[in-house]
Amino acid sequence: VRKFVRRHRLQVITVSGAVVLVVGLSLAAFSYVRFAVQRTRGEHQKAIALVEDLLSRGRYEQALSEVSPVLSSRFVGPKARLLRARMLVELQGPSAGIEALRDLLDEPPEIAANAHFLLARVYLEAAPDNSEAKRRADSHLRRGERLLPRTAEAYLLRAITARTMQATLAWLDDALELDPGHYDARRARALAYDALGRYRDMETEASVMIGSQPMNPAGYSLRAIARKEIALTQNDKSQLAAAVTDHDRAVSLCAAHDKRFAELCSQRRDTLMQMGRYKQALADAQTCVRLRRLEPMHDFHLFCIL
Repeated sequence: VRKFVRRHRLQVITVSGAVVLVVGLSLAAFSYVRFAVQRTRGEHQKAIALVEDLLSRGRYEQALSEVSPVLSSRFVGPKARLLRARMLVELQGPSAGIEALRDLLDEPPEIAANAHFLLARVYLEAAPDNSEAKRRADSHLRRGERLLPRTAEAYLLRAITARTMQATLAWLDDALELDPGHYDARRARALAYDALGRYRDMETEASVMIGSQPMNPAGYSLRAIARKEIALTQNDKSQLAAAVTDHDRAVSLCAAHDKRFAELCSQRRDTLMQMGRYKQALADAQTCVRLRRLEPMHDFHLFCIL
């Protein structure tokens, strides 16, 4: 080897330099591509986290615009399309997301199972008295349960399609056992407690929501409702003042152009009327009328009463 190198010194140096250069460039290119892939994956995952946060706040239209750029992502595309289908159902009605959900049934189990549960919900809500719709809903529930991943999101969607309130609570309990910080599951359990008349439990659940997301009006709104019901059912009038404080906080955290703003004002109006504070209740009623969130006949009777 030494003799060969001495005889062909220039050629050996040239070839060695070329090999080093090629290897160096290859390593640099590989590192750059890997960095670019990791950066893209991170950006897309952040986009999904933002969309999920917007959904938990009920800001569906903004979430819909944020999810559009990542629908074709090779990292989070199926998850993005599932979220988009869910938003279409919330914004445009049960039947709006059917085709989008059907396209997800061949995706991995964590996506396909949730798509089955959402389809079951769609069929039950679109035609609750239709036997064919019930049959399809049952079919999707069975297929979803066979694929059911152990995630809070999947258990939440299964809870939404449960036939009894007790079954709903059982699924929600499982969801929160898996992920105690899952905001939507907490909100769903608070609403379940409301339906069952368990207002103390609803108040506790709403307080946990407030601790988790103190800038989200949903927790304050639910706790205000729970406190108002406690005041009425247990004749504890001191709870009404606490309820109004929560109503005020919920309204202050919600922008006036948000579709929930009138609903929050309407909730506060009901509590104010229970307290006999009719002038303040009238102001909230006027806000509701201005935003045209109440039925016309309801508006007329409401003004007469106030």
